[in-house]
Amino acid sequence: MGGLKRHPALQPFSRDHLIGLFHAQRLMKLKADSEIDVLTETITAFEDAWKREITVHFADEDRLLGDLAIGHRQLERLHDEHVDLTNLIEQLFKRPFNVAIAHEVGTFLDAHIRWEEHDLFPEIESTLSEEELTLLSKETDVIEKARNRKLL
Repeated sequence: MGGLKRHPALQPFSRDHLIGLFHAQRLMKLKADSEIDVLTETITAFEDAWKREITVHFADEDRLLGDLAIGHRQLERLHDEHVDLTNLIEQLFKRPFNVAIAHEVGTFLDAHIRWEEHDLFPEIESTLSEEELTLLSKETDVIEKARNRKLL
């Protein structure tokens, strides 16, 4: 993301974040007067990414980062935001599509990803030992090989 140097253990998550940011930006750009085709295409593309990639990303983060020896508040926030985002996103997919909810999802997802990249990941990198980061890398290497990265 934007030139940030990431430990290899976290790079697969950062690459996932690019997909999330792409969709968050598209959702935030929707307007009340957006054509129905644009609204439908934007939300449908996000729904596909959500089902295929983002839910998997959330589960991987919760599984691999949830037990790390870093600040309890950070891990609690990670989990809580994943739950809150999931609940909000489920509302987004109800028809008729709601532009206000789309904007809220985009804004929340964007802020969540930026928090992870600028606060959570640096804390992980500075708190874990190189040995712990190497063990995490082995897990995230498996994730990276399984990803089918696609923006749309």
